[in-house]
Amino acid sequence: DAGTWRSAFAQLQRRFAVAVQRQLRDQAERLTTLRLRLRQTDPRLQLEQHAQRLDELEQRLARASTAQLRERGSQLQRLQARLAAQSPATRMVQLRSRTAILVQRLNAAAVARLREAQHRVALLSHSLNAISPLATLSRGFAIVTAAESGALLRDAAGVAPGTEIDARLAVGTLRAVVR
Repeated sequence: DAGTWRSAFAQLQRRFAVAVQRQLRDQAERLTTLRLRLRQTDPRLQLEQHAQRLDELEQRLARASTAQLRERGSQLQRLQARLAAQSPATRMVQLRSRTAILVQRLNAAAVARLREAQHRVALLSHSLNAISPLATLSRGFAIVTAAESGALLRDAAGVAPGTEIDARLAVGTLRAVVR
């Protein structure tokens, strides 16, 4: 029976220790809660909390004011730039610049067109000289016509002896009588 008593006593002792620990833990939690409540109701702590909150609000206000001033400054600069862009003086400068560019382009186009026309005239002149009777005359040939009618003579057999003819040379004209 002593073993049963010891076993029961040991079990009671363990249960008692668990109950005491639980009660001590509950009391410690209650003490922590009471300390926290005491701190929260402490006027010094409340003043410190309010002062900290006031500091935070002042900082937020300062940041917001700075940001708003910055935004208003940017907006003012944008509006000034738009106003300057709409200014007649600015528009006149832009138009003068554009006019100067267009005048340069027009001059360049006129010069190019003139060169092209000169080249074309030179080609046509060369082609014309190649088929010109004057070029033929300058190579030693003559254009022969009947002096009386001015008809172009192409065949010697068709001209009777004693007929007056004109021979046009590269420089000057000769009158002759056919024999």
